[in-house]
Amino acid sequence: MDSAEGFLVQPLVRCVVYCIVFIAALYLYGGVDRNTSKSVRQRIVSGSVACGLILTDTLAFTRLPNTSPWRLDSYDLSRIFLRHQHLVLALLLPTLSTGLLFLGPFWHEWRARRFYTLQDYARELWYTSNLIRLRNIVIAPLVEEIIFRGCILFHLQRRFDSCGALCLGSSLLFAVSHFHHVVERIYAGYAVREALLDVLSQVLMTAMFGAYSTLLVLRSGHLAAAFAVHSLCNLMGMPDIAGEMRVAEIHDPRWGRCVYKALLLVGFISWLVLIGPASTLFGLSDSTLCRLP
Repeated sequence: MDSAEGFLVQPLVRCVVYCIVFIAALYLYGGVDRNTSKSVRQRIVSGSVACGLILTDTLAFTRLPNTSPWRLDSYDLSRIFLRHQHLVLALLLPTLSTGLLFLGPFWHEWRARRFYTLQDYARELWYTSNLIRLRNIVIAPLVEEIIFRGCILFHLQRRFDSCGALCLGSSLLFAVSHFHHVVERIYAGYAVREALLDVLSQVLMTAMFGAYSTLLVLRSGHLAAAFAVHSLCNLMGMPDIAGEMRVAEIHDPRWGRCVYKALLLVGFISWLVLIGPASTLFGLSDSTLCRLP
């Protein structure tokens, strides 16, 4: 019995179990077709419940000695990167810096007159009850960041202490957990090989984002930074750069393509310059992980 209990509290075992619980919850109460209204509602509920259970289990490790389990101040929430110091900066600075990568797509959306303001999105959510957009922009980023960058990263820190190992471990678990989309593709009529190839590119992008998101959390000390950036990336999606350049050229045969390329280049260089200081909140973060020498 002691051996079994010791095995279950091992950090890596805990991380794998969290992934299984989260994915299983989506299918046990949510079905396979993730985009029907019923499935979206059920998965919001099941994902939130799974997140609550995982968070509760993780909080048990952060409880301060000789304190009541029923008081919030009995837990050291900073160990799962939940803190209120400089919260607004943590939400804004990494997000604005990451947004520089989308300068070209932003310009394309503006030229196509599809550029939504925050008020437009809020109005759409309120009047149309667009649950898919709510899931993609709010619920999924919140739940996934709490589980993967809050709880799982906490347990990885019990096992690893280097920035590289933490980013790699978190991103791998995050990416592998997205392989379940193969089931959805097969259910939609894809052949197994086609489904695997289709999901593989998504998994690779997810792994890259997972490492980036983990880096933001470790440098800023804020889970909120990862949530805000995750929401932005889900909102923008994967830009069709080739298609958008063709559209830009149609709108302006002489300068359209050049302007789009220039915006991509300027955005990328600006991101490289700013993401370092922005992710440490320009020196205000007290995190010592993943700091540059």
